[in-house]
Amino acid sequence: MDGRLILAFALGAGSVLAVLLWFFLGDFGITWPAGLESQESLSAIVRNWGLLPLALIGMGLAVWRSKIASDQRNIAQQAQFADRYAKAASMLSDSALSIREAGIFALKELALADPEGHYIPAQSLLCSFIRDRSKVYQPDNQTLPPVPKSGYDSTQCESDIKEALRAFLMLRTPETKNIEDRQKWRPDLNGSHLVGIDVRYARPDRWKRIRVPNEVIPAEGIPIRLEFVGADPVRVDLSGVNLMEVNLSGAKLEGADLSEANLGRADLREASLFDANLREANLVGANLGEATLSGADLSDADLSEANLVEAKLESANLGEARLVRADLRKVNFVGAKLNSASLWEANLFGACLNDAELGRAVLNEVDLSEAYLYRANLSGARLCGANLRRAQLDGANLSNACMCRTSLSDANFNGADLSKTCMCDASLSGANFSGANLNGICPNGARLIQAITEGTQGSNVQIDRKDIPET
Repeated sequence: MDGRLILAFALGAGSVLAVLLWFFLGDFGITWPAGLESQESLSAIVRNWGLLPLALIGMGLAVWRSKIASDQRNIAQQAQFADRYAKAASMLSDSALSIREAGIFALKELALADPEGHYIPAQSLLCSFIRDRSKVYQPDNQTLPPVPKSGYDSTQCESDIKEALRAFLMLRTPETKNIEDRQKWRPDLNGSHLVGIDVRYARPDRWKRIRVPNEVIPAEGIPIRLEFVGADPVRVDLSGVNLMEVNLSGAKLEGADLSEANLGRADLREASLFDANLREANLVGANLGEATLSGADLSDADLSEANLVEAKLESANLGEARLVRADLRKVNFVGAKLNSASLWEANLFGACLNDAELGRAVLNEVDLSEAYLYRANLSGARLCGANLRRAQLDGANLSNACMCRTSLSDANFNGADLSKTCMCDASLSGANFSGANLNGICPNGARLIQAITEGTQGSNVQIDRKDIPET
């Protein structure tokens, strides 16, 4: 409340007092109440009414002074926060490891104390620290460094980098992510070298015990990289983070939230991403060789030109994902969902897709030679120009699929459903159609009909007689 408002308030109170005095003292012929007819009683009334505006003015002044004091406290507190931020920043550049870790702790505490004012600056500084410090461990040449073997601490990073990353992750909560959205800020860890990093942690209220050889250790403060018994590890939140070209080979990120993250050209070789959320993530050109992505959600993710050789994607969800020209040789897709996924020109040589869902998937020009697709659902899929030589499709559902110009030499279709499938100009040399359902196949599939009617491996084939061309 400023001085002008107080003055206006005082004038208003004085006007009210004048009206009241005029009412009591004016010649209106008013009969005074009993006990108030004496001059002394009238003087007391006037005195009491005169004290009222003074009391109101005093109250206004008290409110004003309280507001000024509050503003001064806020200014002093912001100055204190700024000083804490400056000191923490200077500690991060110190040559002593212990001082750098103390600076990380100071930044975390500052962000917790003043999230609206210092969450973004603290997180930006932590990201910068992680990027700059981790570059020390990047190899000078262009050859890929070896992935560390698993052990108690397989990471190549110093403890200050690990502590900075843990602080960064612990500060990311639904409330602080709302601050990020309001300020349109996204964390940037572009190019960080975090080989073998393990950022999983447990809260004291979420643990029961960790089983290790010959002993049981409380989980508080211990990285969750061992077998959990009845505990629920806190999920790492890296959603929306810029992780382009980051090196996370061998990293432990089970259950991590990487939705909408930018992992373009990232190195994730042998990384553990079991049950991770990679929905709508950018993984273009990423290296996921031998990575574990079992049960992961990769729906709507872009893995174009990514390397997933020998990766494990059992029961993973890749619905509507893009895997154009991806290297998927010998990938384990057992039970995976690839409905409406785009795998144009992908290399799936020797891949295992048993019981996989590939309904309406685009597989044009893909290499599925020697792949395993037992009981796979390829209903409505497009396989134009694909290579399925020596592929195993026993019991697969290929109804309404398009297999024009597809190479099916020596492929097995035992008991497969090929009803209403288009196989125009397909190559069928040595293909096995025993027990297959060929009802309603493309009328132009003369090579298929000829292969079956000439006694190739097609015993017990179901086929409409109208589909056999006249000779």
